[in-house]
Parts: sequence; structure tokens; C-alpha cells
Amino acid sequence: MYQLRFLLCFLTFPGLATSNDLSPHLDDVLQIMALSRSDLAITKEYLPDPDRMSVTRRLMSNPLAAELWLEDIARDLSSRDDVAVIGIAAPLLAEDFAAVSKSNTFRPDVDLVAFFQQLGPMVRDSVTASFPNLLDLIRPDTMLASPAQEVLLKFGRAIPTLRLLSIVAGILRHDTIGSLLREEYHPIMEPSYFDTPLGRVSIGSEQDDVYRDPHLLIIDPGGDDVYVGVAGVSSEVLPVSVTIDWHGNDRYEKSVATGRFGLGVLIDISGDDFYEGENGTQASGIGGVGLLIDQDGDDIYNAGIGAQGFGLFGVGVLIDSKGDDLYSCGMLGQGAAGPGGVGLILDRLGDDIYRAGGQFRDFREFGKYAQSMSQGFSYGLQTEASGGVGILVDLMGADLYETEYFGQGAAFWAGLGALYDQRGNDEYVARRYAQGCGLHLSMGILVDHSGNDVYSVWGVGQGVGHDLAVGVLADNSGDDLFVATWMAQGVGNGNGTGMLINRAGDDVYRAEREDTQGYGIGSRGFGSIGVLLDLKGEDRFRHSGQRRIVVSGEIGVRYDVADGAGP
Repeated sequence: MYQLRFLLCFLTFPGLATSNDLSPHLDDVLQIMALSRSDLAITKEYLPDPDRMSVTRRLMSNPLAAELWLEDIARDLSSRDDVAVIGIAAPLLAEDFAAVSKSNTFRPDVDLVAFFQQLGPMVRDSVTASFPNLLDLIRPDTMLASPAQEVLLKFGRAIPTLRLLSIVAGILRHDTIGSLLREEYHPIMEPSYFDTPLGRVSIGSEQDDVYRDPHLLIIDPGGDDVYVGVAGVSSEVLPVSVTIDWHGNDRYEKSVATGRFGLGVLIDISGDDFYEGENGTQASGIGGVGLLIDQDGDDIYNAGIGAQGFGLFGVGVLIDSKGDDLYSCGMLGQGAAGPGGVGLILDRLGDDIYRAGGQFRDFREFGKYAQSMSQGFSYGLQTEASGGVGILVDLMGADLYETEYFGQGAAFWAGLGALYDQRGNDEYVARRYAQGCGLHLSMGILVDHSGNDVYSVWGVGQGVGHDLAVGVLADNSGDDLFVATWMAQGVGNGNGTGMLINRAGDDVYRAEREDTQGYGIGSRGFGSIGVLLDLKGEDRFRHSGQRRIVVSGEIGVRYDVADGAGP
């Protein structure tokens, strides 16, 4: 399986983008604006908080490396088997992750229950006996006073997330877990249950089982099962919880694959499954690690806040390997992160639908639209705590992405949000602050590698950097349509850098206002940089008269390289 997936990686990543194909044309653009490449960067360190991720700082200081970085992440994810994907989070959290992961030793040959008995104290020693609600830090309906916020931040910053990650890796490397994932039956595989000092262990049946009690370990071989808040859900009394379900169209209610000050793991091998959740569920790591792997089936995921690959002072990873899936969440999901967190959603194959929003109205536009903050999004607490890293990677399929305010490769306050779509004719729909949009010392990246795609945003999107931030939208091939009204399609505002890079295809760019299509808006006594660079194809822009180079705003350029017309 691993060799096949590694081969698939190279078959599905033809002609990766390189900085070399941009070099001569980008240098032309910079020369027109009397700039150098270093002027695109945001290098000054404005923030005193300890939550700033090193990867965010590094990419903001070299925005031209962001696209290649995201391509590398996607290629790495596609070549790893499912249980190894969790390792992608470690280097995002810290550059010294290797030393931390080597500090824990595991014995994969010991009895499985004894193994979990070893892990329990390790997890408990890593956290605390007191369990505050960290989700209050990022809920729009929570009005925390400054002292209460400081208490939660201090608690979150003390959680050793890398150590918890290494423990999850130890669980997944255990010999018995590996054989269970290969569906190798053992003499013990008769329906039964027994209690241990760390929690209940249940072996299910081929019938339709219902699980309602917290579990250390559930192994279910088949049937259309129902899990009510117990499938891979850690809690105050249960530091480790693992569920493996082999077959059946299963229903997962309330919490699932939730690491709340512990480790929550769910692996569902086959079946058309239904996930109906609340807040902090479906691969949510809130002061812990939550891992959900669904290997096959047309699945439906519904959740509230902080779900479907969400990390807050923790790591949440959702992997769906095959099937036409529907993802829906209220806010902060589908590859999203708060401070100190990494949130990742990886969908390998299928025509998928991603929807986020509707739960909390944004104050702008008289509250007509909701905050989504999803689909490769990072959220930080302004002036208090930098955002983490939120990533959505979809490898194959014709996909639909829908958000309202904030999402689709975007970030707010000192975080990093990224969306990568490898192949398929995709559609991106958003209202505002989306599609490669960095806001307030953040970086947002959207890369679509191939397909005839449609991008629609009302304003502040499609490669926008606002307020000392960087936003990049890169589309590498296909006949694409870009639709916007204002401040979109390669715009820098508030001393930010915004870039829209399109490498090939006969593309159409529609926009209504002047502040679009390569536009820089000055602020605070110095400029912002906006670039729209289209390398190949017969393209159409907002201006009725076609010109190869259009200079607009204070520091903005639209450069249609393939257009033979003069400047």
C-alpha cells in the first residue's frame, strides 16, 4: 500500500511549480515598481507573544517560497500512509521536534492492554488534574475578561504537544494496532468487554452495536454501529481513547476523535459513515491530540466550532482516503487552528463539498453574513496570542468550497492558513477575507494545481495582504474564472503584500472597482504591494483595452506575460 501511494504521489504531481518559472517575469514587475524581492517580505518582529510559529515567520520573510512550501507539504502527505500523516504536525509546531520525539520509548511487543496502562500515566504527567475550557478562548459568544484569558493562555502554553504527538505515534506503531488495521483476526476476537484501571476495553460483534460508555479501546469488526460520544474521546478521567471499526455504515454522535488534555483516535476502515457532532469534535485537539482516519466510503461530517481537523494548543488531524464526502461545520474547522495549534484535513480522493459558517454572524454588512474561519485557516487573539497553522489538502476530485467571512487559505492575527487542491475542476465561493488572504501580521495561501476552476469573492480576497500581512493565490493550470467586486486579485493594503499568480490557461478576471487586479494601497506613510502575474494563455481583464502591463494604485502591477500588446 505504501509503495502504491508513493507511486501515486509522482503520478499526481506532474510539473510542480518552481520559482524559476517566475523569475524573469517577476523581476520585470519589480523593476517596474522600483522594488527588490526583499520588499515583498514582512520581516520586522512586531509581536511579543510566545505563540508565533517559526514557519509563519519564515514564510512571511520570503513570500515567494510559500507556494513551494505548500506543494512540498501536499507531496509529503500524499506519499505517507494514513497512520504516518500525524507526523507532519511536529515540524510545524517546532523546529527541534526530532529531539522531543526521541525522548519517549515504546515497546511494541508488549500486550496491548499493558501498553495502554503504560501510556496513561505518561499522558497524565504531561498535562494536569485541572481542565479549563480552552475553547472559550476562540468562541465568539464568550466574553472573557483579561485575567481569565491570561489564565487559559498560560495553561495552554504549558501543554507539551510534541510529547503527546510522540505518544500517538507510539500507539499507531504498536504491533497489535498494526495487525488490527490490516484486519487480522485473533483468537481474542470474540464479542466481549472487560475493565482496566485506565478504562473499558470492548470487542464488538458483526451485529449493529451501540456504544455509550467511555472506552479506553473499542475494536468492532462489522455492523452498522452507533457511537455516542465515546469513539476515540479522551476526557478528565480517560487520558487515552482509541476506536477501530472495520466495516459498516456507522453513526458517530457528539464527540469523536477528540483529544481534550489527552489522546483521542478513531480509525474507520470502510462504510458510508455519518458524523453528527458538537463543538470540539471530529479530529479536534484542544490541549491534546485528536486523530480521525476514515479510509473508505461516502461520508457526511456535521459539527459546530473547532472541528474537522482543528488544533488549539494541540493537534487535530482528519484524513479521509476515499469517497465523495460532505463536510459542514459552524466555524473554525476543516483544517483550522487557534494559538499553539495545528489543524489539518487531508482528503485523498473524491468529489467533495466543504461548507462552513452560519452559526455566528459577522458585525460587518449589518450581520448579513456569518464568520466561517475554515478551510485552511488560522485564528489568533489580537495583541495577545498569535494564531497557529491550519491546512486543508485535497488531492483529487471536483470539489466545492463554500465560506462566508474568513477562509479558504486565510489567516487572522499572526497565523498561517493554507489550502491546497491538487486536481479537479473546483469552485471556491466566499464573501470576504478569503482565497489566499492574510490579515494583520498573518499569511494566507491558496494553491490550486490543475483544473478549470471558478473563484468567487465579494471583497478582500484572491491574493490579498492587509495590514503587514501576506496573501498568495497561485493557480498553475486550467481555464479559470475569477470574480470579485473590490480589493481583490492581487492587492496589498495597510503595508501588506498581495499576489495572484496564474501560470497557464485562458482565464477570465472580472472585477468592478479600480482597487483590483494588481493594486497597491499606501498606508502609514509607506506603501503596500499588489501583483497580478499571468504567464500563459489568452486572458481577459477588467480593462476593456488589452494591455500587457497595467500599473495601478501606489505600488501595483498587472502583468499579462503572454499578451503581445505593448505596455
